[in-house]
Parts: sequence; structure tokens; C-alpha cells
Amino acid sequence: MKHSLHSITHLMLGLLAILHAMETEVGAAIDFTRDVYPILSDRCFACHGPDAEARKADLRLDQEGFITASSSEGERLVQPGDAASSILIARIHSEDPDSVMPPPESFLTLNPDEKATLSQWINEGASWGKHWAFERVVAPKIPQMDGVPPAPHPIDAFIEKTLSVKGLSTREEASRERLLRRVHLDLTGLPPSPDTLERFLSDSDPLAYERMVDQLLASEHYGERMAMEWLDVARFADTYGYQADRFNHLWPWRDWVIGAFNDNLPYDTFILHQMAGDLIDQPTQQSILATAFHRNHRQTNEGGSVNEEFRVEYNADRLKTTALAFMGLTIECARCHDHKYDPISQKDYYRLFAFFNNTDESGLYSHFTDAIPSPTRFLYQNTGQEAEHRRAMEQIRALEAEESMLRASAREPFALWLQNTTEKEDFILPPNNALVGHFDFETKEEKGYLNLAQADHYASLGDQPESIDGPTGKALRFDGENSASIAKVADFNRNQAFSMSVSMWIPEVRDRLIVMHHSKAGSDAGSRGYELLLEDGHASFALIHFWPGNAIKIRTRERLPIEQWLTLGWTYDGSSRASGMAFYLNGQPMEVEIERDSLYRDISYGGNTPLQLAARFRGRGFKGGALDNLKIYDRALSAPEMALATRQPSVADQSTEQPSDKPGWFDYWLQHHHEPYQAWLGKLQEARGHESQLVERLREIMVMGEIPGGRQTHVLIRGQYDQPGERVSAGTPDSILPFPEDWPANRLGLARWLVDRDHPLTSRVVVNRFWQMLFGRGLVVTSEDFGSQGAQPSHPELLDWLAASFMDTGWDVKRLLKLMVTSQAYRRDSAPTTEMTDMDPKNLWLARGPHLRLMAEMLRDQALSAAGILSTKLGGPSVKPYQPAGVWKEVSGATYQADKGEGLHRRSLYTYWKRTAPPPAMLTFDATTREDCVARRITTNTPLQALVLLNDPQFVEAARMLAQRMLVAFPEDLSAQLTFGVQCVLGRPPYPEEVQWLERIYQERLDSGQDTDESLESVGTLAWKEGLDRNSLKALSAVSLAILNFDEAIVRR
Repeated sequence: MKHSLHSITHLMLGLLAILHAMETEVGAAIDFTRDVYPILSDRCFACHGPDAEARKADLRLDQEGFITASSSEGERLVQPGDAASSILIARIHSEDPDSVMPPPESFLTLNPDEKATLSQWINEGASWGKHWAFERVVAPKIPQMDGVPPAPHPIDAFIEKTLSVKGLSTREEASRERLLRRVHLDLTGLPPSPDTLERFLSDSDPLAYERMVDQLLASEHYGERMAMEWLDVARFADTYGYQADRFNHLWPWRDWVIGAFNDNLPYDTFILHQMAGDLIDQPTQQSILATAFHRNHRQTNEGGSVNEEFRVEYNADRLKTTALAFMGLTIECARCHDHKYDPISQKDYYRLFAFFNNTDESGLYSHFTDAIPSPTRFLYQNTGQEAEHRRAMEQIRALEAEESMLRASAREPFALWLQNTTEKEDFILPPNNALVGHFDFETKEEKGYLNLAQADHYASLGDQPESIDGPTGKALRFDGENSASIAKVADFNRNQAFSMSVSMWIPEVRDRLIVMHHSKAGSDAGSRGYELLLEDGHASFALIHFWPGNAIKIRTRERLPIEQWLTLGWTYDGSSRASGMAFYLNGQPMEVEIERDSLYRDISYGGNTPLQLAARFRGRGFKGGALDNLKIYDRALSAPEMALATRQPSVADQSTEQPSDKPGWFDYWLQHHHEPYQAWLGKLQEARGHESQLVERLREIMVMGEIPGGRQTHVLIRGQYDQPGERVSAGTPDSILPFPEDWPANRLGLARWLVDRDHPLTSRVVVNRFWQMLFGRGLVVTSEDFGSQGAQPSHPELLDWLAASFMDTGWDVKRLLKLMVTSQAYRRDSAPTTEMTDMDPKNLWLARGPHLRLMAEMLRDQALSAAGILSTKLGGPSVKPYQPAGVWKEVSGATYQADKGEGLHRRSLYTYWKRTAPPPAMLTFDATTREDCVARRITTNTPLQALVLLNDPQFVEAARMLAQRMLVAFPEDLSAQLTFGVQCVLGRPPYPEEVQWLERIYQERLDSGQDTDESLESVGTLAWKEGLDRNSLKALSAVSLAILNFDEAIVRR
């Protein structure tokens, strides 16, 4: 068998003998983590790794035990100190297709150097270790080479040590102009202005550069620059994605990110707040807003989508994003099976999944309303608005606190009333003036069944439910599809009290049946409205703005009787609390359980939605059930009133119900006979109505929130939402870092675990990502994968020193970036020598400075800034700059309408991002769609990029305005105009040969004779100033467009 450890053939024995003479000449000792583990991971783990289902011959090469493993005949797979006697070496050298490893069908091979590495490792004792990224971060000593003065900068000490080993010499420091442009773009995303350049060049102080770095880090544009990177990681967009791809109000979270970077929020706090800002001690509006990080994922409202399926998908996305953003791990394959390469089992995956599984959310957003999917947080536009809402809430609480005193003072008058009330005419239950709807389904006219409580008002029918004998005359029986609808009289909002009762026949116990509802739909409308359901035989009553996080709901403890007529009643007191809801069955109050108790926005549709009986759009109707004698009251009936309203029809004599000191009669008396209480209740209702009006003006944003009582988590077989397996509790992979038992098993605990000093990944990953931002590639080039399939760090000691220093100095991002940009490694000239091109073409060893193509956002912002038309406004809603016509129409039927005025010229960071149709110019320059977490953009070079830079209205308009700026600054001096234009874009004066080329472009355009051509002037919305020579402007526009297409304008060197 190909994958077993059977005894080897005589041919293999001969090979073993030969191997004694095959000692590989290696200059340095083998490091298992650096040299051996990557080979095993890449070539062996697919069949002999962590994934138990894919494992062959029960052999694991990802654990130290394989070193001592033996075949069935006692032969050692690895013989430490003796590669020639090790079956592992024999198998990788075998020419027998049935014995060679990796097997031919895997299409994997080992090259001679890799085979030699494995032999040398065994000969040196076959030492074992973890994958480097799973080892605790320990700061190595800063290198000091013998006979060489110590490097003045710790980063340079590590790099120069490597350069010495590689035999590479370094480039000198870049020119001051180039260095200023480099650091200005890297820390603010914008080029330096000519004035900034002049001031910097005139400052001869040796600390001038360091002062400039401090100024840039203090600039508000720094936060915008840092946010550009984080929005990709956080998969931020302005729309939900998927089919409809509607607007998603999340831009305030982007403002939080900008502010967090500008305020230099410690990075561990940056993680804590985005992961669990709602769970920290004393959460603030800002810390809760930060959790919108985990609501940035795509969401759907597509018809027919299964709510639970997408709820699971959202949590899977959060886990994927958490793993990649903070740990640099690709974890999603463990959703279906054990990870094939990294020590993360499927059970580990779902233990991590459990941290997010308590999010109190729906799997669908609303199609029929603009409601924000819960959980949400109010966004106050200013402190005055917040204070006004706070005062309204305080007024409600103060009035509610008065009730106990009112009730206590009313006991004596109530007792007197009881003594003096002996005749039933002193009270009539329930009062007819509260009855706004009464449908006995007896009197049917052309418009429908008559409302006995209101003239010329009817219940209309849908698909003709069957008229049958009911408890008192006729009733309606439904088939699950047909229905009855009642307009207007049942349109209540959350601060209006109301009550209802109905006689019903329940044919059987089903998991979910819709008895009646006041809503447009279920999940398709976030269930907004109110509803009476039967759930597994229990009655439930809910008021909902958006299910489940913005709703109140009660459910009867006992099941309702089936196959008999019963009368059910329910009340609501307008308090927006579940405690203000109650059920009555056949005259008796029922015990209930509270399932949801957080309603803070309105439930109505503005009067255009009827109360519908027995059916709902895409819902399971009241099949086989019957209804009769529906009554609707516009206030909360007291217990005695509800007792009579829900008494079985056979109990006809109401005179036997006399006032007493039974529970409920006191409430009845307070509401109907005690003027101080009635006055107080009127004030309370007015205060609640005022607060409700205030809330409707407030904006909301999606945030994280926990479901009361939590939710069970199971391993999902093959990752399928509807195939639960073993139950698991929240936890983390021990292979990374065990989760402390005394920590909370929630998102806060997970966040604390991520930023624990002993966590091996988080600090390495973020330090590497910042290095990537400045140097164009990370010390670990696969910044998205620190697992065993990822790249090895080019400078492992430097990475660990930076990571340890970052943690030990308070996770200070600005300090870290300053450390990086003040190093000589960063400040060197980026032009390679012939030696560097030959020995290190990719600049892995950093003998020269970094160069990289500007991000899509920077290219556009640079053009606008150079032209003097960039809006520097900080934060705010997304804007819609120029875009080709029809892009949105093609994918979603929507029409893109570009902004006017300032919105056309804001920084690209604020560009409206539609997931199904992202800004095409930015996509051309490798921006992401923001559908998933992306830690590294892949840079491409295509002809389309040149077409964008030469023809896109944003760049053409910028060239026009730069031309005007040049002409206004130097009206009569072409040489000065050209110098100024180059300085605006490149941050340096032009070289002589550049001046010649630009003068030639200028003259050719001037001589073209197209002085009547208006097409150039019509590009964009900005007009040239009156009084300027149009021919000169057009010629300078051609020059400006050429400058914007210089290599240095596109590539930061």
C-alpha cells in the first residue's frame, strides 16, 4: 500500500546503504521551523496532516510523534542522527511510483535541495518545534556585529546583519524631495504641497525630517490614510451586497475608524472595541459604534432565502474576518473538516464560531421597509439631540416612578368605592367606547363582513375562506392561503395601548401558524408590526420594529387546547415593555414567558397596512383553523374587562361579575374612576408619544448585541446550517493559545484572548501589515496567511522584535510607524544598482528603499490635490463622484446619480461603495469589491489603467484645474508654469529633459489650431475662470495630463 509503513524491498535497502555516502554539503545548521516545517506542510500535510478525514495510513507528520513512529515490522520512519536508516528519506528518494513520496498522483515533488534539507535535519538529530508563527513572541537582542559600529536605529541593526550575510551593499539616502513625497503619501495619502516642500528644503536642521514625521502623524489626514487600509480588512461598503444590494447606513463606523487612528487609540483597544465594545465595562456610544466592524459583512433580502442559513453565514464571515484580520489565518476550510495544514480542528472552528453565535440578529434585512437590522444603536447628530432624548426618557421614568405613590394613596378611596358600589349599572364591562372593531362574521355585504362597532367599515376577504358554524353563529375557516383583512381600526404604534380577543378553533399542533398580524411580511419586512402566532401549540404575541433585536414578545407557558372552540384575548399597555403584555384564555389570565424585551422604535406603517387574519406573504397560514367574534379595543383592558371579553359565549350573564378586591379590580377602578390616576396616565401617554416622535428622527446603525440567555452551538456537519452535530461551547484552539477558564466565554473574552501578551499571532500580523503599507510587501509577504502554507518571514528576528516592542510599549501605532519611517531602510533611495538587480531583484533584503504603485485612492486624491480642488472635509456620508453611465443599471437596475459640488471632489476614501458595482476606476487600479476581508491588494499592470488616467473625467478635470492653477500662478512664464505643475504632482522640480518634453507637448497642443474645440473644457463641472487665455489653458491641460501620467506620479519611489 502506498501510504503504509510496510517493510521495504531489497531495492530500498540498497538505497539506504548508498545514502550513507550522500551527506549534503550545507553551511549552516538546519532550523526546523524555518527549513523543515514548510516542506512537510506543503508536500505532506494534505495526506498526513491535521485533517483526520483526509489522513492516510493513520500517519501524522504535523506532530512530533512521527519521529518515533515505526512500521508494522519495527522500522523507524525517522532515525535521529542517521538519515540513511530513515524510511522517510528512502521514500522521498525512491523511484518506485508505488513507494515514492509524495505519490505521483498528488502532483507534488521535492527538489534536490529540499531532499538534502530533510537529510541534514535528521542527521543533526531531527529536533522538533512549532510552526514559527505559533511560538510566543519574544524580543530578540538587537544585533551587534563584531568590529562594526552599532547601527543607530534598531530596525537597521537587524537589516544590516542580514545584508552582511548576503553580501549586499546599501543605497544612500533618497533625496530630500523624494523622501518628503514618500513619507507624505505613506502617512497621509496625499502629496506635499509646493509650500511644504519649500519649507522642508529650507530647514537644514538634522531633525527636520523627524519633525515632519511628527507633523504628518498629527495631521487629521493621517487617520484617513490609515482607514484606507482598514476598510479593505473590515470589508466596509455602503450597500448590503447580494442581489438587491441596497444602501446600508454604516458610514459613521468609518468616521469612528478615522477618529480612532487620529486619536492614536492603542491597537489592543482598537481590537477590543470593534470585537466587543458593547460588552466592556461602562460601554460608551463610541465603543458600541465600533462593533459595527462585525456588521460590515454582506447581507441578503432575496425572496426565498432561509433566515437561519444566512444567519449562520454571517457568523461564519465574522469568524473568517476575525481570523484573517487579527491572526493572519485562513480558517474557513475548518468549517467542513479539520484544517489540512494548520492545527485547527473542525471542533476548534465551531468553538470559535460560538463566540459570535449569540448575536441577536436576523439572517435577512427588510425588503419592504428601510429599518436597520437589529441590533442597532442610535446615532445622535449632536449633543443637543442626545440631551433632548435623554430628557424625554428621564421624564418617562420620573412619571413611571410616581405610579407606586398614586396607587398607595388610592387604596382608601378604592375601598370606599367597593363599599358603595352594589349595583351592576355602576359599571359596564367592557365599555363600548373602547371597542373600535367587532366582527362576528355573520353580516356579509358586498364590501365584506360588517364591523359592528363602526359604520361603513368592513373586513374584506382574500380567496374566500369558508363560512362554517361557529360558537355563536357563523365563523370563518381558512386553508393557509386565504385570509381576511381589516383596514385602519387596528393600526396601532408602540406607545398606543390596545387589546384584542377572538374565538378560535385550532385543528392541530404545528411548529408555527399565523393567526393574525399587522405587517407587510415576516422576514421580508423584518416582521415589523405586531403579530399573534401559534408556536408549537403555544400562543405568542409580539410588537416588532425589526426582529429579533428591536421587539417585545411574550409566549404562553401552556399550550392552547386543540379541536375545540376557545376564546383568547391579549392586551398591551403602550409601555414598549414585555411586562405590559398579557394573555387571557376563556376568561382567565395565562402565565407567560418573555422572549424579547427591547422595543425602541415604532411598529406601524403609517396607516397603509391592514390587520390580516390567517395568512401572510411567504408565511405559514392558519391552515384548518377557524376564527369568530373578533374584537379590537383601542386601550388596554383591565383584568376584569378581559375576563369578560374572553369568557366563553355560553357564559352569557355578566351580572355575576361584581367589583371586589380581587387582583385587577383595583386597576379597573384606577383607570375609570380615579381622576388623579387618569390625569397621571394621560401625562405618561403624552410623554411616551413625545419620546416616540423624537426617536423617529434619530438615525441608527447596526452594531453587535447578545441574545438573552445565549444560543446553543453545534458542529455543523459539512458546514451545513441544518445539519447540527456535536454540541460545543465557546473556546479557542489550544495549539494557538489556551483560553483561560475564568474569562467570559463571549466576544469580550475572545477579544482579550486576541490581545493577550502570550498570543503568538496578533502583534506579528499587525506589525507586518504596517510594514507592508510602508515598504510595499510585508516581512511575511503572505500577510493574509501566517499559517504553515504562508511564506516564511524574510527577517524573522526583526518581525519578532517589532511585535514585542509594539506590545510592550502600549500597542502605540504612531510610535511604531515613526520607528519604521525614520529607519535608514525606509529612507534609502529606491533605485537598484546592478548588483541589487542581480542578487535581490525583489528587494527582499532591503538594501534599497521601497517603491510601490500608488493605491487607487491615492492616484485620484493626488490628482485632485495637485489641481487644488480636493475637499479636505473630514468624515461624513459617502459621496458619488464621476462614474461611467450605466454601471449600476447593468447589475441592479438602479441609476447612478453623481453628486454636485463638493461631493465630486472629496477624498476617495469617502466614495460610495456599491458591492455589486464598485467604482470602476478604482477597480481598474486593484481596489477590492469589499465582499470579503482582504489583507493585501494584488497589484496589476494593465492597459485599462492608462486609459483611466488619460480619459477618466476625474483626471481630465483635475488636469484642467491644474492647468489653470499653473497659469494663474505664473501668467507669463512657461518655464515657471511647468516647474510649478511638476512640483504640485511630484514634489520636486522637473529634470531638464522633462522640461523639454513638456514644452514640446505644450507647443504641439498650442499649434494644433483647435482653439474652438470645446470638448476639453466641458469635461467635469468646474469651469475655468473668466479672462484666462483658453488656448494656453488647453495646452497646459495637455501638459498637466502628461505630468499625472509620469512614472513617479503613479509609482511612489
